[in-house]
Amino acid sequence: MKKIDLDALNFTTLIPFPGTPILKELEEKNLVITKDWSKYTFLNTVIKTYQLSQKKIQELLFYSYKKNNYLNNGIRFTSRLIKTRGLLFILNPIRNFSVFYSFVKMNIILRKFLKRN
Repeated sequence: MKKIDLDALNFTTLIPFPGTPILKELEEKNLVITKDWSKYTFLNTVIKTYQLSQKKIQELLFYSYKKNNYLNNGIRFTSRLIKTRGLLFILNPIRNFSVFYSFVKMNIILRKFLKRN
């Protein structure tokens, strides 16, 4: 993925939402870890597989972000956005706040994870 010229890169694990066939299938196979719906977010792992534990899946998710230098690419990302979408796209205050808030929140979560490992 490092070789592909992308504006942004996101990773997530499978989130088997309530009422979906995949949740029913995973429950039948006893692969759902929790029914605490507040944990069903793109940064939490709520399933396991026959080969990977919940912890290992979570580690791989954060490893992907770390290896793709998510924590340190804010300036590069911003310069690419200006180049590809123009300055007005970036200067939108609502979008700007939302992106900044998400970036900071993600950095905090990733740094906590990386300190533990």
